[in-house]
Amino acid sequence: DSALLAPRPVPVVVQWFSDTVDQRLLLKRADKLLASASSGSFQIASCLERHHVELCMAGALREMYLTGDVSAVGQPCLDAYTFANLTCSLHQCLTPLGQRRHQGKLKDALKSDFGFASYRTEQYGILLGLRIGCDVNPVDIEGAANYDFEYSTGGDILEVECKLLTHDFGTLFRRSEFHRLCRELEKRRSRLLPEFSSK
Repeated sequence: DSALLAPRPVPVVVQWFSDTVDQRLLLKRADKLLASASSGSFQIASCLERHHVELCMAGALREMYLTGDVSAVGQPCLDAYTFANLTCSLHQCLTPLGQRRHQGKLKDALKSDFGFASYRTEQYGILLGLRIGCDVNPVDIEGAANYDFEYSTGGDILEVECKLLTHDFGTLFRRSEFHRLCRELEKRRSRLLPEFSSK
C-alpha cells in the first residue's frame, strides 16, 4: 500500500503517463480541447473541470521538452500529477493482462467526452480503501469480475462499484444543448453585472 501511494519525481510520472496513453494522441487531444473551448467562462471552466488531467499532462510534457524542468507544479496540475502518479503505481501492481487492460482503459478515457473524470472517481475509491486499512484488489482491471474492486480486511470482502453521477447524467445531453446552456448563462451573467455611470 505504501508503494502504491509513494510519490515519484514529476518528470518520471509525466513521461510514463504520456508514453502509456501515446504522446502524440495526448498532445493532439490537448490542442483540440483548447481550440474547442470558446471565450465563454462557463465553457472554459467546464473544460478545465473535465479535462485538466489531459491539459496539465500535455502542458507538463511540453514544458519538460522545452526547458527540462517541471518542478514547479501547482494547482490544478498538482491534482493531475497525483492522479498520474497513482495510476503509474497501480499499473505496476497489475498482471501483464491487467496492464494491457489498464492501458486500454486509459486510452479510452483520452477519447471520452468526460476524459478521466470517471476513472478519477474509481481512484478516490481505491484511496479510501487504503486509508481505512483495507487491501484493495482491482478485479475489474484484471478481468476477474464485473465490478470495480474489492475491499478486504480480516477475512471480510466488500464488492465496490463506483459511479460518477455527472458522467452518467451528462451523457443524456447533446453537445449542442450544453453549448446553448453556456451561452444563456453568459448572457444572464452579463445582464446582472452592475452598470456604472460616466461619473
